[in-house]
Amino acid sequence: MTQEIILKYIDSSIKAVNWLETQINDDGSYYLETQDLACYYKSPYLFYISGKIELANRILNYIKNKFLRANGDLTTQENYKSENDAFGEYLAYINGSIAIAAQKMGRFDVSYPVYQYLTSFYHPELDGFTTNKPFEKGENVVDVLTTTHLGLTCLYFGDLERAKKAGKLLDKFINIQPDINSGFYLPNN
Repeated sequence: MTQEIILKYIDSSIKAVNWLETQINDDGSYYLETQDLACYYKSPYLFYISGKIELANRILNYIKNKFLRANGDLTTQENYKSENDAFGEYLAYINGSIAIAAQKMGRFDVSYPVYQYLTSFYHPELDGFTTNKPFEKGENVVDVLTTTHLGLTCLYFGDLERAKKAGKLLDKFINIQPDINSGFYLPNN
């Protein structure tokens, strides 16, 4: 990739961040008809790494006040994750992204309650993370995507024991691939 192309990507990224900034209210909400959690979960980290710390914190405050439940889960409404059906299946994905951003930002008032909830997805016999409900509350399906994402989340919280176990399970999933060069199958338990 040439330096010219890299500079174009950087310029486009800066323009996108600046435009998104114009779409945010003083309370950290977006100027949207919908107030769905899926519209917010990547924003704190995006603005944080873009150097817009105050804005990242404002959005994280909005997430905390609007979406954080007493049990540490993040939902659009009580018992309703999101309008995006994918997040109904991959229940913990949004939470992991917000927990990582909050942890990196030193926002332990958000990161730790959310992380404590995420630990309930850990499957102690398979050493991975369940997909669509906390362990023992759902079908207890452990998959590659959730185990990868929550294993990474464990690293951000210094939970090395769970992170290592998740890594070993992912290694097992990789080793059972029939032909990794032809594609990756998403195995689960």
